[in-house]
Amino acid sequence: MTYVFANPYTGEIQGNANLTFQRFFRDLHYFLFMPFYQFGYFIVLSFAFLLLISFLTALCFYKKWWRKLFVLETKKGPLVFFRSLHRLVGLWSVPFSILFSITGIWYFVERTNMADVGTKVNPKLPKMEHIPANAESIDLAYDIDYDRVAEVAQRAIPHFRAEDMNIPNDHHSPVYVRGNSDV
Repeated sequence: MTYVFANPYTGEIQGNANLTFQRFFRDLHYFLFMPFYQFGYFIVLSFAFLLLISFLTALCFYKKWWRKLFVLETKKGPLVFFRSLHRLVGLWSVPFSILFSITGIWYFVERTNMADVGTKVNPKLPKMEHIPANAESIDLAYDIDYDRVAEVAQRAIPHFRAEDMNIPNDHHSPVYVRGNSDV
């Protein structure tokens, strides 16, 4: 997959990349860079169940864990300090473990299509229709001075930088200019 970066105002291609920071970590965490035969998916997604079991058993065996959420023993020696630190960090990792395991289990259910979940939550792509352009819409696109539109918007709003425009479909609709301002 190739990502192409284009300037939304000028349409100029500014670069491309086969791999982005986000895509690298998503692929690592979702299928361990092993896309063949979906083997990587099932390794990663089945570990969600192990993570869920791991933190549930920890909470079951560690009695009254909520009382020591904010306790860090510092004056009873290094052994007590490191036990206390381990317990404190472990308890604060529980919300993340819940989030990771629920997300992984959801992806597992979706990927294996249990109870037809995959088809229910992933709707079919909309059908693309070809709508022929009429003379009015073609003329409209060439009638608008887009540089002037951006200039008017920048004069009206202090420190405004136009970054994107929605071109109208007919002569009665406005041009929408989006951008950022320091104000």
